[in-house]
Amino acid sequence: MVGSARRQGRDCNTVQRNPLFKGVSLHVRVASGDNLRTGIAKSGSKLDPISQGLVSNAENITKSGNAVTITSGKTSTIPIDGDKLTVGKTVSFQVQTANGPAALTNIKGLSYQSGKITSTPQQAQVVRQNGHTLIRITASAKGPLGVPLGTHTRDVPID
Repeated sequence: MVGSARRQGRDCNTVQRNPLFKGVSLHVRVASGDNLRTGIAKSGSKLDPISQGLVSNAENITKSGNAVTITSGKTSTIPIDGDKLTVGKTVSFQVQTANGPAALTNIKGLSYQSGKITSTPQQAQVVRQNGHTLIRITASAKGPLGVPLGTHTRDVPID
């Protein structure tokens, strides 16, 4: 598969480094969210709350090159430690593999509300620090009445 990607001049790094797409072609559509959830369950992978929110209502997932789109039948809200993650009907992102560990960039369709602050993730990257695994999230934030609060980066422990 990676050899085929190289011969076609396509992005083989996305295939090699993204565990969600390990063993599938560069352009793929999982037939249903049920297939996706079954595959994750069979792999024995434990999903963090954000990933669980992404796949819990997924109807299909499409990957073309490094662009990924997850489509659900409805918008859903997942409680996380008293806050709320909202997953839109369509969530999309780019998988970037240059300059270190893979990162999800150009994220669309997610928002996180903590109190009166709403954050919209733009980038997420798994990093190891002091023996722990973290998700480094860069997000833009808005306060009450939609007042922009700028862009912030936060490390969220997942182990």
